[in-house]
Amino acid sequence: MNWNLNLTLREQDEIIIVDDGSTDETSSLLRLKTFPCEIKIIRISRTGLVGALNQGLAKCSNDFVARYDVDDRYQSERVEATLQAFKPGVCLAFSDYRFTDVFNVRNLGLVPSPIFPIATKLSLVRSQRTAHPSAIYCKESVFRAGGYREEDFPSEDVSLWLRMSNFGQIVSIGQVLLNYTLRKGSITSSKNSHSRNKLEFVLNKYMKPDELKNEILFANQDTLDLYDSYSQANERKILYLYDLFHPKIWQLFSRNERKAFTLSVFRSIDKLASLKGITEMAVSKARRDIYRKLITN
Repeated sequence: MNWNLNLTLREQDEIIIVDDGSTDETSSLLRLKTFPCEIKIIRISRTGLVGALNQGLAKCSNDFVARYDVDDRYQSERVEATLQAFKPGVCLAFSDYRFTDVFNVRNLGLVPSPIFPIATKLSLVRSQRTAHPSAIYCKESVFRAGGYREEDFPSEDVSLWLRMSNFGQIVSIGQVLLNYTLRKGSITSSKNSHSRNKLEFVLNKYMKPDELKNEILFANQDTLDLYDSYSQANERKILYLYDLFHPKIWQLFSRNERKAFTLSVFRSIDKLASLKGITEMAVSKARRDIYRKLITN
């Protein structure tokens, strides 16, 4: 395991490590390390991801919690940079992330995050741009939302994000702060029928269609225009439109509303400098699909 999470720590910080029944002397090795802040190691017995997350959260003392996965790699400024997104009313923030192999050698593509509240909430319908290991959230909002729920696994993260959106805004920052490691044991890909069915269950249970529709109608064109001031602007626009045209979202709108959206889409596409962004994203996805086959066969 990669225990070098590239953390920049202060005395008032804390590290909560949940050891879910490891057999590799994890806890003993961690006690040999020196940290500038308090470290709490919780040993549990094969509770599973949801139970481990909830038990870890219960031990957190600070107002904000940064989710880390020991198999991924992070930029040292990750916490400081993400916390800047917590303007009044924001309860959850993500970042851009890059896929990599287990050796951090293969670049398997960059995923530009949605940035704005409505675009971030809309992106949950595909559950592809809000990487769980990139999340930093307000602990109070997590508890108000009811924490992670076992019955929603393996879409326990999307379930929590949707419920948290009732208590504040969810956003992301346009900066790559996570290298997300594709590994054999972590792949519960969108091709897995159980994962797809559970995501559908969670969306039907927690997403509020009428509320989401009104937010999209109010903010659609502004969202597209605001992307121009960010890096990867074309790619962010393309992915936003891809989410907008998801059948579950598209069916919310009347014929006239769909016409208006289509016109705004054509205007936005006309402004794109080229279709280079689409090509690069397609090539990156092909790389990831090939790598997934390589490590699962």
